[in-house]
Amino acid sequence: MLKSLIRYHLIPILFALFAAISVVYIVMEGFYVEPEYELLTVEGTQEKIRGKYSNLLEGEQAEIDLLGSLKKSNQITIFGSSELSLSDYASYHFLPDSIGIPALGFGHAYHQNLSILIELLAAKDYLKESKVCILLSPGWFNTNGTNVEAFIEFAQPNLINKIWNDTSISYKYKMHIGRYIHQNYSHINGVSPNMDRLKNMYVKDKDLGIYHKSRNFLIQNLIGERKQTNTTYEVEVIANSVNRTWNGDFEESKRILQKEFVSKITNNEIYVYDDYFSKYLAKEDGTFNLRPIQIVELDGREEYNDFLLVLQFLKEMQVNASFVIQPFNPYFYSGTEDYAKVMNRVERDIAGYGFPSLNMYVPKKEDYQPATLKDVMHLGDYGWMTINEFLMETYHE
Repeated sequence: MLKSLIRYHLIPILFALFAAISVVYIVMEGFYVEPEYELLTVEGTQEKIRGKYSNLLEGEQAEIDLLGSLKKSNQITIFGSSELSLSDYASYHFLPDSIGIPALGFGHAYHQNLSILIELLAAKDYLKESKVCILLSPGWFNTNGTNVEAFIEFAQPNLINKIWNDTSISYKYKMHIGRYIHQNYSHINGVSPNMDRLKNMYVKDKDLGIYHKSRNFLIQNLIGERKQTNTTYEVEVIANSVNRTWNGDFEESKRILQKEFVSKITNNEIYVYDDYFSKYLAKEDGTFNLRPIQIVELDGREEYNDFLLVLQFLKEMQVNASFVIQPFNPYFYSGTEDYAKVMNRVERDIAGYGFPSLNMYVPKKEDYQPATLKDVMHLGDYGWMTINEFLMETYHE
């Protein structure tokens, strides 16, 4: 009975399946359509030498200003996330307005190392000796890495086009982006053709199984390759509009800002401004609960891997880079002493690549300078002035 089933049913079915697949392969070879090639040149002059962009959704001018900031020899480009506020003391306001040093910030909440890596890769032609400061939030390293929404905001099609077509960009960086796209493919709305190519490169290289290989074959041969666009940039920089000389003193300014901030706090003893405490932290009785920090193992963690690639690429491109490690508010978070091991390792990694850093992380309450943060994790004016002093020491000629 079993032999008959195999001989008269299973074997014919397998033979028919093999024949059908062979026919499909042969037919698809005849239907294959070569991809259309398009060269897109984004050209223009930078418009902003102060202030910030929250993301790159504002169009090509945002991309031009990003590349212009990196190209301009005396301008500082500041990458960060939710700490990039509208404060007059934020470095991209204070340095241009008070000292005459152009500075431009890029980022908002969830702008993390993968997005920064993509921006840097796309700007490869302008990076040598560029002045770049990356503000690292300790909270990044206990996340699962860059979320899809932030990836879409910063991995704009022009940047991906540039990365895909630039043969001088190392394979490892393209594979890293391709892996992310593959793992999050179903959640990315509007996948661009060159995002598909990066993803397919990863799938092909990693031999992820017959399903993914068959799917790639069907897409590429049945419907043909999607249009392949190569984006190039031609960016002109502008001269400084105003030369200024600041006659102030950093230590005195920080003392005044700290005193002003603390004097306005009336409803808490954890050094956050009143409205924030009332809205986000206080219970009905006016108390609050400490928030424990999740202690993480960095090895193999998504955000940490992204961070290491940023370090490697900055070193390869001889970027004049620096880093600021921000603190948690130790009056609100518990476990800050244990988490210091994580941030100390990050600091050692930065030093290992020869980049200067300002480590503002403090594990204990007694080491924390009130007003460094305005709440539990976002920079206050005192904190910004501390960063301004560091940037002046690092970059002022």
